Amino acid sequence: MQRREEVDLATKTADEATKSAIATKKEYEKKIAMADEEKEQILADIKKQGYDEYEKIVSEAKKKGEQIIVEARHNAEVENERAKEAYAAQLTDMVVDAASKIAATKHSKEDDMELYEKFISEAGANNE
Repeated sequence: MQRREEVDLATKTADEATKSAIATKKEYEKKIAMADEEKEQILADIKKQGYDEYEKIVSEAKKKGEQIIVEARHNAEVENERAKEAYAAQLTDMVVDAASKIAATKHSKEDDMELYEKFISEAGANNE
């Protein structure tokens, strides 16, 4: 009988060890599943942060690009005004010069036409 009791006790101990091992295995499987879920969440968060940073960089680049365009347009307008003023000054000088030449000489209608044609020709050449 004692042998039977020893065998029963050994069987009972083995069954309990097996149950304990199964429970421990399930616990580890749960922990691994939770770790996988946590890993996926961390990766999702990192991807979102990366996308947010990308959007921020693109937005800032667009703003800077728009600012550069505005400044370039303004500079072009200023330069255009300067060119117009310079051309107007040249034109004024030519008119004054032509008027001085006309006033200083005896002139006829043919001389006036010749001076006028010369003036128009010079004004066109300076404009280009």
